[in-house]
Amino acid sequence: MRSRRSRFHWTWARTLLRGWFYLFAFGQVAFAEPPSVEIASPRSGSPLFGNTLIQARVHSSEALETVEVWLNGARAGTLPPPDFRLEVDVGEDNRERLIEVVARTVVGSEGRARRTYLPVRIDGKIELQLQQVFVTVTKNDGERVLGLKKGDFLLRDNRQKQSIVTLESGEIPFSAVLLLDASVSMKGRQMKAVEQGAQTFVEGLADLDEARMMVFAERLIASTGFTMEADDLVQVIPSREVEGGTALYDHLLWATHLLKERLSRRVMLLLSDGHDVHSLVSMDQVAEAIQRTEAQVYWIQISEPGVAEETRNFFHSFLPPKEIMRQRRLLRRTVERTGGRILRVSQPQEIVGALAEVLQELRDQYAIGYYPEPGIDDGRWHELQVEALLPGLQAKTRKGYYAPSPAPPQAP
Repeated sequence: MRSRRSRFHWTWARTLLRGWFYLFAFGQVAFAEPPSVEIASPRSGSPLFGNTLIQARVHSSEALETVEVWLNGARAGTLPPPDFRLEVDVGEDNRERLIEVVARTVVGSEGRARRTYLPVRIDGKIELQLQQVFVTVTKNDGERVLGLKKGDFLLRDNRQKQSIVTLESGEIPFSAVLLLDASVSMKGRQMKAVEQGAQTFVEGLADLDEARMMVFAERLIASTGFTMEADDLVQVIPSREVEGGTALYDHLLWATHLLKERLSRRVMLLLSDGHDVHSLVSMDQVAEAIQRTEAQVYWIQISEPGVAEETRNFFHSFLPPKEIMRQRRLLRRTVERTGGRILRVSQPQEIVGALAEVLQELRDQYAIGYYPEPGIDDGRWHELQVEALLPGLQAKTRKGYYAPSPAPPQAP
């Protein structure tokens, strides 16, 4: 009798313990707060194309088992902690896309976030054109960095984050204008080195690159059309020294007009000491024209060895010294704002290396393409910001662009 009663008590106790266990376990699931999930990138409202960085913010009081990303109802992968980032190829077709991020904990609770991305609208009222930005990426020591992907960049147009549609690198064709200062201040060994440097540059042109040469002093001495033939370019370099001063800003402005109609990326390459004494236009006019042309400007600044620029005496036909220095500072600032740079050389033999360096930098640049937000045809200046997201990298590009002016209303 005692044995039966003991067995009964033990069976009852075991059932009770099992019930407590299930109550505790399933109670944990029932009362555990689900994870908080937010889609941090891509932002709402931007169309998606190609490789797209998807990043989520996930907060959970319980240990996470998995965080998955779903694209248009199909599982696209998992977002690994702690960053919860994944690059997904969403395709190049212009269509609506649904991204969903689902986070599950080890006890079975679940949180999710979803966001719909609309296609680019193209109709009779809105027509978006792909905007291209050319970017140089370097390490802290100046070494250029290759092999980056779309998800390694962040691009803002007027502080608004943009969805990067295309990313190219390598042999990206360009149209270049080479401006060779042949004034009296450039005579002797410097002019010979300029000729050798120009020869180095044009011989490095790729199959689809084109260039034209402008040799100038106070007037245009020689010029070519745009060509892919190196021999046609270098043959216009004068074989004898040219007397006279420099109308630098006048010829820079002329070069912007020549580049304006070119369809490939635009480059201006200036070989000069930068001393303007005869121009009729101001550097203020030239700066705006360059920004509207969206050309990158590289200046091989040829200086006298051991002579600081601040100690030089500057003369102009009709400008006071302070205004001469202001416009010269504006020239330097304009070069930097285009995403180009100034390479200062003091020895003739350095010119060839400087031009080879410019050519290699052009080859190592990235071309980032994006569709600006609808309604940017306001004719105003738009600030551009490009960041390389990997630590220790710097991205350099032009500071902005002028948006197209609004189309005039059509007559009824």
